[in-house]
Amino acid sequence: MRINGVDQRFEELLMNIRKRELKFQDLELLRSRRESVLSPAQRSKFQFVPRIYPRNSYSREYNKFRVEQIDHPSVLVKPELIDSSAPASVISEEDIFSLAIGARVRFSRPLDLNGGLVTGTPGVVVDFIFKENYPFIILVRFENIIAKTIDGLTPVGRIKESYKNSNTGISYTVDIFLLALNFAFSVHLAQGQTIPQVAIFLDDREFFVNQTYVCLSRAVSISSIIILDKEIRESRFQSPHFFRGFSQAKEEYCRLGISHPIFENHGQ
Repeated sequence: MRINGVDQRFEELLMNIRKRELKFQDLELLRSRRESVLSPAQRSKFQFVPRIYPRNSYSREYNKFRVEQIDHPSVLVKPELIDSSAPASVISEEDIFSLAIGARVRFSRPLDLNGGLVTGTPGVVVDFIFKENYPFIILVRFENIIAKTIDGLTPVGRIKESYKNSNTGISYTVDIFLLALNFAFSVHLAQGQTIPQVAIFLDDREFFVNQTYVCLSRAVSISSIIILDKEIRESRFQSPHFFRGFSQAKEEYCRLGISHPIFENHGQ
């Protein structure tokens, strides 16, 4: 049975997590979705789905791994410093990565709000246009956009962006592709998304309030989730960082302009 597009049993699980009233049957339901207990046929359905990790370092490692598995030559993509007085160390390692034809990407920052090219818009790399042995244009097939395309492809070039390093206080300008790998992403980046099928790594504890709720509520039903943890211990739901109340979550979702059936059914 489904209510407003949400699996009823799944909705109850989310509510109990949100209220810090996790029951034994809730824990068993989560454990039933572990990768280690699903059949080979069930696991195969999740082979290429997006993954959500609690830490950026985890998602970076998985994204790197997936690009290495692509049967096309990879190309190193990195920002180019325009201000020669700034040290190369100001560039974040997150902005330096390898790409290949077939790689899943997303916009790391908005480019065309009216055209749907916003932060998180997913796509697939189709080809590169090179200039002096370096990618000058990346041709990407994006999903569900209204921006003009060339035969369904969006040419993404480097643009000038100015930043200030929070650690050193150094300001600098770079030429950068506003793209990031999208085989996996952090819980923070997952906010606001609805993902038809998703793989989730919960980890042994929460690193911020609402982490578990945000992860699980990206899915549309419990059957659309595979949990990568080998074990799910009850103790992780008893940590000080575990979900601290409905009002905080509702306020944050309202701030982000995100609607969810959970709040429509349980507004109080």
